[in-house]
Amino acid sequence: MTAYILRVEGVDFDATVDDTHNLSAYRGGSLALLAAPCAVREFLQSRGVLDSEIFIGASQGAWIVKVADESAATMLREETEAFLRAGGDKGPSAVFPHLSFVVDVATGGDYPALKQAEAHNRARQLRHSNWALPEFVESAKGPNNKLDRMRPAPPACRVHAKGANDNPVSPSFKTRFEYGRDQRQSFYREEAGETAAHGLDFARSFEDIVDEAPRGIVTSLSGKIAVFYADGNKFGKVREKANSIEGIQTFSNYLRERQRNLLVNCLDWLRAGAGGEYWDAYLQFPRSNRKEKIWPLRFETLLWGGDELIFVMPAWLGVEFAHEFFAWTKDWAFGGERLTFGAGLVFCHEKTPIRQARKMAKRLADDGKKTLDGALENALQIEVFESIALPEYENGLAHYREAMFSGADEKMLARWLTLRGEGIAGAFDGVAKLKNGAFPRSQLYGLLRKAAEQKLFPLVLSDETNGDRTLEQGAKSYFRRMGLDADEGLLNLGVLGNAPLAYSLAFTAALWDYVEPLPGADTPGERTA
Repeated sequence: MTAYILRVEGVDFDATVDDTHNLSAYRGGSLALLAAPCAVREFLQSRGVLDSEIFIGASQGAWIVKVADESAATMLREETEAFLRAGGDKGPSAVFPHLSFVVDVATGGDYPALKQAEAHNRARQLRHSNWALPEFVESAKGPNNKLDRMRPAPPACRVHAKGANDNPVSPSFKTRFEYGRDQRQSFYREEAGETAAHGLDFARSFEDIVDEAPRGIVTSLSGKIAVFYADGNKFGKVREKANSIEGIQTFSNYLRERQRNLLVNCLDWLRAGAGGEYWDAYLQFPRSNRKEKIWPLRFETLLWGGDELIFVMPAWLGVEFAHEFFAWTKDWAFGGERLTFGAGLVFCHEKTPIRQARKMAKRLADDGKKTLDGALENALQIEVFESIALPEYENGLAHYREAMFSGADEKMLARWLTLRGEGIAGAFDGVAKLKNGAFPRSQLYGLLRKAAEQKLFPLVLSDETNGDRTLEQGAKSYFRRMGLDADEGLLNLGVLGNAPLAYSLAFTAALWDYVEPLPGADTPGERTA
């Protein structure tokens, strides 16, 4: 018997997962991708060809298989591909035919063979159709249902859900929706363990996540969600330094355990918040079922596994979660290298298409990572959007910031607007100290008006800083009049570190309502509907 490496990867997410704003359908597609490598492993075991597993994570998996010869290896590849396309009647396998996968084999059971299989995957993704076309249904005509604007909807294909109005939807939407609805609770039990997830329930939709905002929340946060995207900094290079199958297996197992602990941390944080003074910030008001009232948590995991993660929560929890995320992952390291993240945090309306919000959060993370110049350090960029439609078009973020900051240089802006390392917690702390101290928002806006009048926002590092000094003097004068430490106050105002003060003021003004947003609340007492 000859050793081969078989590698599987889910691809083309924009067309198969990100094409819907419905939370259950998005969850169903995402979690089916997560389940696919495990299903392939079971398939290989049933064929009696599996020798060992190299790794599984997110939508990817690789295994060493042993078959008679190259012809048998090619046949195994085709059978594995057919297995994914055929799918099943229920569970994640029912969703597989509506997703896109690439399957390839390479001769050998070593590291070069693994890289060759990965290269074959990339080539297949670009050269072949990786999904089965849906059956043509002549009766599928008329206006598209608002839940699924992409595909033909046969008259008999329907879902019973809020907003569906009993209109036809496509088979792709229906299978993803039904699987995602069923997985709302079980995902956390399977990934974090029964103990961590026991007794927890989760929101059914983005609308539910922000429904009935907690007492005292300012209007600017009501109806908004926070989308937090995190991508590992050079995880692939850290893994490949092992330069062996055994090293990759060790890294994969380490990362899987760290991620499980991260999800447990998320659930513990939510549970603690739900049991605390500001309980209604974490819990949606209850809905009833036949047996008991259910208190859903205002939280959703949109992408899990590998080195990419996406979480959604109400806007009033976004900054707190970002702060906690970097605290939970600060000790991650492998082979003497720190494992850090580039992250993007988007605040937007709950009706913003999740595809736009996800892409924008990813763009922010990528922008932040570029400023690291290879350093293994955490990076975070944040943007607050008031419009439902986000600037997702090509160079949209650059044009948006250019308009906001009167033509400032794109690369310099990215550096100034990126929070790095310890500066992430420091920036949040600085804004909080200003809010809780004697520095009113009106004074902040006064300094911003002065910055606009003096045309400071196109400022670049080569410019004279007289205007910035004028702002500093104005701020110090106010702190002294209030009997406060002027130097400490100015340090809190300069939350962006090396950026000109005008940009730190703009950043502080944007985040003012989002940092420590929960007001003093009355003790809720007994929770009643």
